[in-house]
Amino acid sequence: MTAELLDFAALHELEAQIGRFRLERVVGIQLIHGRALIEKLAALEADSEPQAVRLIAHQIAGSCGSVGMIALSEAATSLEISILSGTAVKLGPIVESLRQLGAESHDALEAAFPKSG
Repeated sequence: MTAELLDFAALHELEAQIGRFRLERVVGIQLIHGRALIEKLAALEADSEPQAVRLIAHQIAGSCGSVGMIALSEAATSLEISILSGTAVKLGPIVESLRQLGAESHDALEAAFPKSG
């Protein structure tokens, strides 16, 4: 499951560019910031605040993609696009699914970089 949640090739490439120490710091920041965004998203009344959901989904998509959390980034992007296009009928279940994926993805990232958490 971890392989599906994290893009290890992207993480290795980032490590080659910035070094292990900096990568661990970036991952640590992502774990704190990313989990906070997921909590903020989960606290919203998704169906009554679609634009707030869209903005947080946009932030999640960008920050997660930069540290190899591709599945979460793609899911957040999909949510953002569905809100922009007006195709999302009920956001509550979609937000809950994204929240669960976020928890699993952050746990997988922390397991891959235990010194960062």
